Amino acid sequence: MGEVNARALAKVFVSAADLEIAQSLQQWFTTPANQALLENLGKVGFSLAASEAELAAAARAEAEGSAALVGQTFVLTGTLPSLSRSQAQAP
Repeated sequence: MGEVNARALAKVFVSAADLEIAQSLQQWFTTPANQALLENLGKVGFSLAASEAELAAAARAEAEGSAALVGQTFVLTGTLPSLSRSQAQAP
């Protein structure tokens, strides 16, 4: 992520914590080792870009007032002391 994108993110994020996150993202994406990692992941089919179908689903969800995270996949690692695995997987 370059300076222009980092500044665009910073305009959206208003709290100090959000600004720190944006700066951390910029630092991560500008680190050569991380850029190489992303390039290697891209070679095996991984992409950070949303597909047209994902973008359309997100637009529909937003228009309908649904959650912005519809259609997203999340991976949970570690332990969740207050939830079973099936509870954590439930929508």
